[in-house]
Amino acid sequence: MPLDLPRPTQVESIPDTKERLRSTLCLAADLRGRHLKKFQQGLSHAVHQVAERVNDYGPIRGLPAFAKFERDLGRIMRTFESQGRGT
Repeated sequence: MPLDLPRPTQVESIPDTKERLRSTLCLAADLRGRHLKKFQQGLSHAVHQVAERVNDYGPIRGLPAFAKFERDLGRIMRTFESQGRGT
């Protein structure tokens, strides 16, 4: 079953990327009926597993939204460190 995953350069043109991820995960699970309902109830866990398993951010590093996320995260981490809350 083809998942029709977008190229990294197309991701920012998807109107609702979170919904697209959720629907793609359900499609990839290839479940029906109550098994699909059970999977959908734990869908946030599946989404987190996707994030945990990414080991190469290279393909999305050039996207403006991801670059902003990295800048914002870095700024927040520096703030915590300067307040003595960082590791």
